[in-house]
Amino acid sequence: YSIYLLNTDGRKLHGVPRSSLMHQFESADFIEDIPDLSIPELLGAFAYALKTEVLEENEQMSLIDSFPIAAGVVQTAFWKGGHAILKWDGSKQVEINLFTYEEDFDLRLAFQEAFTGQLDYVQTVARDEQPRGYGGIVNFASEIESPPHWIEKILTATE
Repeated sequence: YSIYLLNTDGRKLHGVPRSSLMHQFESADFIEDIPDLSIPELLGAFAYALKTEVLEENEQMSLIDSFPIAAGVVQTAFWKGGHAILKWDGSKQVEINLFTYEEDFDLRLAFQEAFTGQLDYVQTVARDEQPRGYGGIVNFASEIESPPHWIEKILTATE
């Protein structure tokens, strides 16, 4: 396997042993006797986390009317600085896509804590981070803060 990982602190890891990888499967220990989730609980926690951690004071947010999918629901929120989508399968899986125009890792963690804090029995199982990009080129901001050594040579040669 060829593996390329990028830590949240910007360090690149190459040649990670297979035993160190997190598999995208959940063990059977997640099946416990927990209270059922409900649409009002989830939508309330979603709105609370956005209002308290993401939106600026007095910033307006547009919530698109939620619509049911089987026993679950989809809710979309838009504001000046980004958008978020909550999807619940009607059982035990909740997925949230949070997009902001400005990269802010602390904001994402604060949103996650606020959301899970509203639901005593919900915890984060996996989190994917997607960098931004245009035209097939995708980079985290930390990767392009200082130009690579070969760019400096090109810039010097053209001056």
